[in-house]
Amino acid sequence: MKEIQGGVTSAAGFRAIGIAAGIKKGKKDLAMLVSDVPCAAAGTFTSNIVNASPVLWDMHVVKEIGKAQACVMNSGIANACTGQEGLENCERTAQKAAQVLEIDKDQVLVASTGVI
Repeated sequence: MKEIQGGVTSAAGFRAIGIAAGIKKGKKDLAMLVSDVPCAAAGTFTSNIVNASPVLWDMHVVKEIGKAQACVMNSGIANACTGQEGLENCERTAQKAAQVLEIDKDQVLVASTGVI
């Protein structure tokens, strides 16, 4: 892993990685930011009546749990207007990250970008 001075991991206790997971052919499209310990979580969320599944998942983490220890971010899968299946995908993403990191899934934020 290449460390970039002044990057997202400049704060002590944070690690990050970006990989090509096959969402966008030949490009890095999946990233994870991890803290060594749970952090206080805060967020500003859209006022739009339509909220993508990752927004709903992250609202749960921020408003109900109040702490986060990791964030999984993809580029190329917006996961918007996906209903229950989208929420289940967010939970599975958080669960898998939590399993690998040995943390609670309710402390994993999920972010998705892409064409809606």
